[in-house]
Amino acid sequence: VTPRHLGSFIKQNNIKLLIIDGISYMSDDRKSSSDYERLTHIAKDLFDISKKYGCAVVVAVQANRETKDAKDEKGVPFPSIYNVAGAFSIVQIATQAFAMRQIFDKHVFEIKLEKTRMAKNDKNILSYSADYNTGNMQYLPGGADEDPTISMPDTSDILTPSEGPVP
Repeated sequence: VTPRHLGSFIKQNNIKLLIIDGISYMSDDRKSSSDYERLTHIAKDLFDISKKYGCAVVVAVQANRETKDAKDEKGVPFPSIYNVAGAFSIVQIATQAFAMRQIFDKHVFEIKLEKTRMAKNDKNILSYSADYNTGNMQYLPGGADEDPTISMPDTSDILTPSEGPVP
């Protein structure tokens, strides 16, 4: 799959959100002499496609293995934009970058805004109590550290996934 192919697909199907998991598996429409150059071309082309067709493009990228050493004050690894697998150029072109982690022993899922071009960024962390067997999640306003007893989600006030496409 190339960015040009995806551009045609977006136009033909009037896609408004494209999620790519595995940019490193994509092919470059141009000739590249290195993986860094190839991923830079692909990221730039996806950005241009996003602008041209008014389609949000989300690229999921795994963190490098070095992330295990990037522990925060909780002693739990939290990837940063410097741990992006493949090419830092993806992050340079991105308008927003988020880091996500799971704290398995507490059944917590967290999201941190790492980069944004559109707003002030205090790098706040959004924490959710998560039951991955059911897909249920509950927002934890104070984060996982506020309640050390959290282990399994309280099912009395769980947010469930919506049915059908999100408007």
